[in-house]
Amino acid sequence: MFKISQEKRKEILEFYWKYKDLFDENTQYMFNEFSLGNDLICDTLFEFYTYFHAIADSINPYYVFYKYLCQKHQSISKKKILEVASGYIPAFSYLLALHEKMEHQIIAMDPVSLPLNIKGVTIKQDLFTPQTNLQKIDLLVAHCPCDALEIIINKAVKEKKEFTIQTCKCASGSEYYFYSRKEWYYYLATLINRAKTLENSGFIVEQEYLELSRMTDSPIITARKR
Repeated sequence: MFKISQEKRKEILEFYWKYKDLFDENTQYMFNEFSLGNDLICDTLFEFYTYFHAIADSINPYYVFYKYLCQKHQSISKKKILEVASGYIPAFSYLLALHEKMEHQIIAMDPVSLPLNIKGVTIKQDLFTPQTNLQKIDLLVAHCPCDALEIIINKAVKEKKEFTIQTCKCASGSEYYFYSRKEWYYYLATLINRAKTLENSGFIVEQEYLELSRMTDSPIITARKR
């Protein structure tokens, strides 16, 4: 699919070693594989591939997701955006701030966020919860938010906020575990039906698939105002 150049691999690994103690055991294992020359396909490493421009935009799921959002949400540069579960590096927020003339700082929220200085992005090392203040937020965005998925949708429905989420089966978290594809889709259907209640308030709710969605067998869910 792609091959990371030695120059970019060196840059990424130097960055990794700088913050090594801040990564969990699974991420450290992935970087060990990466250091051996294995170009892994996983959401976490794509954050680093994006930040260091290590792969072409056309095959970068974060870039494709960014372009998708620009199509779905008109005048995105005027939106007040919160990226939830943004990971170690807020790849989506980084791309949006890089390519669009945003009128407002993008907020990227995740307890594991690295202490980076990204122009146009405010990083918050916080957990998104039902108590998170969305008063100044127009649009919630999440790329594979794992067990934050249901919290995001519940919060968006309650406060009538636009959102776009690339879902993932990691949404099982600690509370749910899906033994089959059927169970996952039943759970997902309950969340989509919940989101569709926004249609009574003038929203369009859609379920669509990009390439990563097909790879993970998990759709993108979007709620946007008409």
